[in-house]
Amino acid sequence: MPLVEPPPPLGPYNPEDPFWQEVDATMERARVAAGARFIITLNREEYERACAELELSPMTDEGCFSPEMRRGPSGPPDLNFVETISWRLAQARHNGITRELREERRQLSEELARRFPHGMSRRHYEEYCADVGIQPAPDEAIRGMAAEYLAREEIEDLPDFNLFVANFRDKGIRTGGKAPITYHYRYTGTPDVQGDAQQGTGQ
Repeated sequence: MPLVEPPPPLGPYNPEDPFWQEVDATMERARVAAGARFIITLNREEYERACAELELSPMTDEGCFSPEMRRGPSGPPDLNFVETISWRLAQARHNGITRELREERRQLSEELARRFPHGMSRRHYEEYCADVGIQPAPDEAIRGMAAEYLAREEIEDLPDFNLFVANFRDKGIRTGGKAPITYHYRYTGTPDVQGDAQQGTGQ
């Protein structure tokens, strides 16, 4: 059943306002149709089912994830009732895309950590950049890029992919592509470098 515009809201969100009551009821209807536990995060199939239930045209994932979508108006007075519902559903899809990309990034991070446990050599870095279609940065810029990545990671869901890859090259520069030397201490207190052929007694 298509949506019908209720009377305009009396002001900002108020659960006692008939306009906002209709918004909440419509979003709950969309949630049930989508088969989602919550309406704030939707995968693509759930989003399309919710739009179909309300006879709304679904946006593309590119549209849902666009900067314009995030920075644009989210409700009255800039948007009417139907536009408000459309925006909320698109925002839920935006959240779903973010969750999916975050999981992909986590899996990729684990994969690269397995492939390059001591970081990327220059050759590995350039080959990987070619494989994923990004421009490799000169080593002189890597340390700054890695620092920027770590700083952004504190406040962003998905820091820039170039910075993400540069972080693995930075580790390779710092370790020289080799496992760090570890020391084991016997009860005698003598340091024993792992991998040494001769084992000292400390005497």
